[in-house]
Amino acid sequence: MKIIDMERGMGKSTKIINMSKAKNVPILCPNKKTKEHIKELAKRHAVAIPEPITWEEYISSSNINKPSTILIDEVFKFVDSILGKYNDKFQGITAVTYSKSEYIGKNG
Repeated sequence: MKIIDMERGMGKSTKIINMSKAKNVPILCPNKKTKEHIKELAKRHAVAIPEPITWEEYISSSNINKPSTILIDEVFKFVDSILGKYNDKFQGITAVTYSKSEYIGKNG
């Protein structure tokens, strides 16, 4: 897994859009607003990408053509959105852990 770690407004979404085009892999978005932002940004940069999908679309029982490979934009918004929807007591992400070297080592 590649981790794109940049400050807001510095080009993270543009990078993932270019990866989507290069690999022909859809971008998984936490919600419709993010999906529309990705589509608009790709259009603005004249980059043709597979149709982005929201989490709700991805888990839908009517979605029989789920992609086996995805890219995720705004992972922390994604996690916050998922946890917030399924747990009304969730108040936001206070801390997270992961082993960057483990993910990068496995997936370049």
